[in-house]
Amino acid sequence: LEDLHARTGLDIEMALASASRIRELIRAIYGDGAVRPGEAVITSLIDFVAEALDAGANRIGVSVRGAHANAWYASKDARVKAALLEGWDTALEDILDPSPFEAATRSRGVMQKFDATLNRGATDVAVEVQVLSTASGSEFLLSPTRPSVTRQRATVAIPPSVAAELRLLARSGAAHVALPGGNDPFIRDLVPQMPGLVFGETVRAAHLTNREDVPGMYTLRVTDSSDDILAAIESYEFDALSIAMAINDSRLPRILNAAPIVFINLYNAEDRFALGDPGINWLLYVTHDEEDALAWELRPVSR
Repeated sequence: LEDLHARTGLDIEMALASASRIRELIRAIYGDGAVRPGEAVITSLIDFVAEALDAGANRIGVSVRGAHANAWYASKDARVKAALLEGWDTALEDILDPSPFEAATRSRGVMQKFDATLNRGATDVAVEVQVLSTASGSEFLLSPTRPSVTRQRATVAIPPSVAAELRLLARSGAAHVALPGGNDPFIRDLVPQMPGLVFGETVRAAHLTNREDVPGMYTLRVTDSSDDILAAIESYEFDALSIAMAINDSRLPRILNAAPIVFINLYNAEDRFALGDPGINWLLYVTHDEEDALAWELRPVSR
C-alpha cells in the first residue's frame, strides 16, 4: 500500500470486487476490453455470458470436446473466444431454464431447438437454444431474442468499504440493517436495491412489502393472511432480504431471522426501539445533497 501510494500520489483504499465488476470498470475507464480471437484467456461461464450480453452479442456459444470447454460470442463489432473454467456446466444449468443437457442427451447428432430464459441477475433474457451433441462433443448455441423481464438496476454505487463491512456482518447470520428516512423517495427506492449493491446482481434476494409493489424488483406481498408465504421465505434461505412494512407488524421479528442480512425501510428513527430484541442492530445513514452526491455511514445501534 505504501508503494502504491508513493507511485500514484493517491490515498489507497482496500476493497473487494467480483471479476466481472473489475472488468466493467476497466472497460469504462480504458475503453473496449473485449478479448480478441487467439488470445489465451480463461474465464468463468457466468462472467463470459455477462460480457457477451453487455457487448450486445447476437450469438453465444459453448463448444465441448472431451474435458475441455470453450466459449465464444459474436456481436456487431467483434467475435470473442475464451477457455472456460471447470464448473461451466453447473453454471449453465443454473442460469438457463430449461436446462440444455436433456436436449444434449436426446440429440445424438440431430439438432435440438427450444426457447429458454437466460438469467443474468438484473435481466431475464429470452433466448433460442440450439444443441447438437455426439459421442465426441457438443455445441450449445444461445441466440438472444428479446428481454423478457427487466428488473430494476442499481442506480447508485455503494462505497467498497461499506459494502465489505456489510458482507462481513452478513456472515454473522443476524444483521438487521435499517435505513432511516424511509419517507424520502430516494431511501424508499434505495432499500430494495441494497442486496444487489452489496452482493452483486446475482444475489438471491427478495423484497417484502405489504404496501405497493416495487417495479422491476422480485417483490413478495406480505398480506394479513400470509403466514404461508412467511414459511416459504424461511425455507428458501435467501441470501438477503429487504422489507418495507409497518414497524409494529407482529411478523417482523420472524422475517428478520429469515436471511443472514435484512435491509429495513425505517420511517422514523425512534421506530427501531419498537422491535425489541433481536430487533435492528445496525443503522445505515445515506444522505444526498442537491447534486446527488451521496454520503454513507454505518453505525451500530446502542441499546
